[in-house]
Amino acid sequence: MLMLLTVVNGEWQAALPDRDFALAELPRANLCSYCFLALLQAIQSTPYSNYDESFVEQYKEAQAVCGVNYPTDVKPWPFNVTEEKPVGVITSTDGTPVCLSGKMVTVTSGQSCQGIAAENNVAKGTLRLINNIFPDCSNLAAGASLCLPLSCTTYVVQPGDTCFSIASAKGTNFRSIVSYNPSLNQDCSNLLADENICVSPPGGTFTPTTIAGAGVATSAVYATATATPPSPIARGTTRKCGKYYTPQSGDTCQQISLNATITLSLFTAINPAIDSSCSNLSPGLYYCVQPTADWNATTSDSSGGSTTRTTASAPGPTPSGSSDACYEWYTVVSGDYCYLLTQSYGITMAQLVAWNPALKDDCSNLAVGQAYCVDGPAASPAMAKRAVVGEPTQAAVKRAHVLKHVGRHAGARL
Repeated sequence: MLMLLTVVNGEWQAALPDRDFALAELPRANLCSYCFLALLQAIQSTPYSNYDESFVEQYKEAQAVCGVNYPTDVKPWPFNVTEEKPVGVITSTDGTPVCLSGKMVTVTSGQSCQGIAAENNVAKGTLRLINNIFPDCSNLAAGASLCLPLSCTTYVVQPGDTCFSIASAKGTNFRSIVSYNPSLNQDCSNLLADENICVSPPGGTFTPTTIAGAGVATSAVYATATATPPSPIARGTTRKCGKYYTPQSGDTCQQISLNATITLSLFTAINPAIDSSCSNLSPGLYYCVQPTADWNATTSDSSGGSTTRTTASAPGPTPSGSSDACYEWYTVVSGDYCYLLTQSYGITMAQLVAWNPALKDDCSNLAVGQAYCVDGPAASPAMAKRAVVGEPTQAAVKRAHVLKHVGRHAGARL
């Protein structure tokens, strides 16, 4: 419907007529005015107006009345709009739709969406989705060919039901009910009474066929030679290792062991600093992911007993009282502090103090150029009782550790 423009007290006024009429029926003074013609040109020139093929002839007639000649073509829509494919239907290489279930039915007179769903053990909502049927099924037509979804164990929703109550009654969970029924939204607020829904996986649960005579064939992946240990390496990690890995953000022990093709139990065994829940896996520390086959082998001395670990010589001057029975040393550089050392070597502050008794509990006398023991024998009960205060959060330690290595890689010391 067009608005009739009139001049009242020198201003244009718009009045809605009581019927639809053509442009040419407007008074010539209004139709051919500069402002009205400019408005019509603006409407015709954009694809975003309601100017379409039904308006073209009227516009031509109006121009003939006014003695003007302007373009009358309909502007094409500027976007390439592709119709969304319904779920459960794919397009073959020749462009024809393919029903994933491979089952089609023809609608007969008097059938309803729920009736078809009940007869074929499918969810009504999924049936609608994959066949582009309206929510009220008002466009379901006799003779139409419908693609059936995969069948499932169905349940007819009763008044008052919720996805939680249905899941509880059927021995499953809320998320499963939603995943079985793609027509349901994520909070299941559009569950409708008297409609079929799936309460088991559509298509059933996959059961693999066992091949006669087949068995489990696994082989441990061991390194044939050791690699030079990178730094810093987690405390206690075996040096009989051919490959090391430093965790990335989000890594878990299960993911690392799977990617390295070793068992989780072997991964934690060759990296004993990792706790039982793998909660202290630290980005920045290196862990062994491919040990040699003899990583846990022990040799016997002349008396038949197992040999002990070999101690290492200090690479430089050490603080007074530092343990001679030390397996690994670290020489402090400018910017180091105790918690950076404990994080880098996967040890506690109590252990660091026990192996380096001259070190104060607050780390205020950590000396640049001095070598400190970072892997030694178990601390005595007396040493372990020394108080450790001011330990920062795990996140703060990790940030400091990352910053330290960024600085060193850049040729600077923090």
